[in-house]
Amino acid sequence: MPDTSLAVLFAGQAARTPDAVALTHAGRSWTYAEVDAVSSRFAHRLAGLGVGPETVVAVLMERSADLVLALLAIVKAGGVYAPLNAVDPASRLTRILADTAAPLLLVDPHLADHEIVTEAGDTRVLQVDDLTADAETAAYPATAPEVPTHPDQWLYVMFTSGSTGVPKGVAVTHRNVAELALDHRWRRPAHRRVLLHSPHTFDASTFELWVPWLTGGTVAVAPAGVLDTATLAAVLAEGSVTGLWLTVGLFRLVAEEDPAAF
Repeated sequence: MPDTSLAVLFAGQAARTPDAVALTHAGRSWTYAEVDAVSSRFAHRLAGLGVGPETVVAVLMERSADLVLALLAIVKAGGVYAPLNAVDPASRLTRILADTAAPLLLVDPHLADHEIVTEAGDTRVLQVDDLTADAETAAYPATAPEVPTHPDQWLYVMFTSGSTGVPKGVAVTHRNVAELALDHRWRRPAHRRVLLHSPHTFDASTFELWVPWLTGGTVAVAPAGVLDTATLAAVLAEGSVTGLWLTVGLFRLVAEEDPAAF
């Protein structure tokens, strides 16, 4: 197992397959070289805002290309992403923001009026809107910032449901995810184009994002919001998806309503 960070592992993959498609969303596609450049530029911008090794960055964004580019940029800056779900009660989100002491909160523009944003206090808020066309981001270097990296640094912190009381953050390291993503079982054609549809607050999204990106595959990002079976079937077909993770309940629903989707 490589004894390094996911930022270094992604950079190595991008160098090996610069022209391969790394990301698709809403009819658009980005190569590894393009994803590497955009995320590096945004990583420099985040570093200028104080993000460094193991700085927690809260992320209140819906599923999109910007979301996954922002997550990669946080990692490249040495930071730790803490996913927030906009549908959760504001009291839960406020507690998470306080527990992580995140100095920066990334938000979608349409979530700028969310209660957690208006009550962010000392946490700086940065709207993320079309990173591939953002002029301010484009002004930064297309090579990743030079930051200290270690496989045992935190990659992300995800909070439990809180069903037994107060939600608790679980920190996951670069090594943890590398050991998952680089398992030889994923190096098969079935995982060349993986659908990213799980909420980024759910750990299944770790598989959906990092397995294809660290093995030269494509992350096919589903539309934002809850997917019904018809939309899921359309996304699978349009994205030529070969790899999919479903809960048992959703699998049964698709199998009953539209088995041809598989």
